[in-house]
Amino acid sequence: MVLGLTLLNPVTVTYFTTLILGMKSVSSDNLSLAFLFVAGAFLASFSWQTLLASVSGLAHRRFSPRLQMVTFAVGNLMIIVIGIVIFLGLI
Repeated sequence: MVLGLTLLNPVTVTYFTTLILGMKSVSSDNLSLAFLFVAGAFLASFSWQTLLASVSGLAHRRFSPRLQMVTFAVGNLMIIVIGIVIFLGLI
């Protein structure tokens, strides 16, 4: 699950692609640096997703159903607006 969510992040995908294409020769130094980068990216993604899941779990227990519906609608609206802005090339 964490791997799949990490692979959906365009910044991470771009960085991994750049890392792989930028490796001119496969030496032990390059391989160890690449491994450290991959491990760091995985741990960063894992910790971020764990934090988001924890906060949303706490919010789910503490927010009223109406407030949950409002935050759900606002969050989805923000994603739609960001998607339209990116699609139109405004960023």
